[in-house]
Amino acid sequence: MKQIVLHVQEIWSPREAAVLGLFARGANRIFCISTAARDALPAKLQNRAEILFNAHSDSEVRLVPVPPEGEQLRFVVASRWNAWKGHSTLLRAWDEEVCPGDLVILGGPPTMGTGIDVPGLVSGLRHREHISVVGEVDDIASYIDAADFLILPSDKPEPFGLVLLEAFARGRAVIASEAGGVLDVVTRGTDGWLFPVGSASGLASVLNSLDRGMAQEMGRNARRSYEENFSIEAYRGRFRQLWHKMKIEDSGEAYAQS
Repeated sequence: MKQIVLHVQEIWSPREAAVLGLFARGANRIFCISTAARDALPAKLQNRAEILFNAHSDSEVRLVPVPPEGEQLRFVVASRWNAWKGHSTLLRAWDEEVCPGDLVILGGPPTMGTGIDVPGLVSGLRHREHISVVGEVDDIASYIDAADFLILPSDKPEPFGLVLLEAFARGRAVIASEAGGVLDVVTRGTDGWLFPVGSASGLASVLNSLDRGMAQEMGRNARRSYEENFSIEAYRGRFRQLWHKMKIEDSGEAYAQS
């Protein structure tokens, strides 16, 4: 029997769920990249949906240890400069009374959608001398290696947050807004920290609570979380289990109908 498998990689809005849900009814199986993506489906589709987390290859990763105490903490943010990606929230947090360290901003204006003037925002900050706006790069790996923490400050829920896995694979902990697929990746206080969505004060509180010892310990935990949950090997294992489950269920359905 042929199977129609739907792979949901975004968090559907109510309007999208109403429209796309009509087409999705024809799918025998539904895989979602996160709990948030599954929970946004119409109720009848949620019952048929399985969660299959994304993965990230580390075939070329050479782990660079977090440096010892002595220097300021270093942070990196790597995303398009869309208005909802949280750059404004991050920069407001950065300009609190105590500067948390050095920040590198990667990315560039979006090809579609509403953007934000990141260099313009930086130019008006009191602590701008501790911020480097690098812009678009071909590979973010060396910038993650040079940082203690990666920040994902999105003002809207991320469907998953693949950049978090890139950081985990390289042994770097993350700081992210508490919503969407991020909740399937980050364990608060173990391999990263979470703050309320859109809260500059909440993010500032997290930034100013960190130290290099925490970066080292949480970075090791992040790598362990990657190996156990988000490596290619872990993905293959989950996929085999789901596919085996599907085959058993299909055999049962065929037997019940005979």
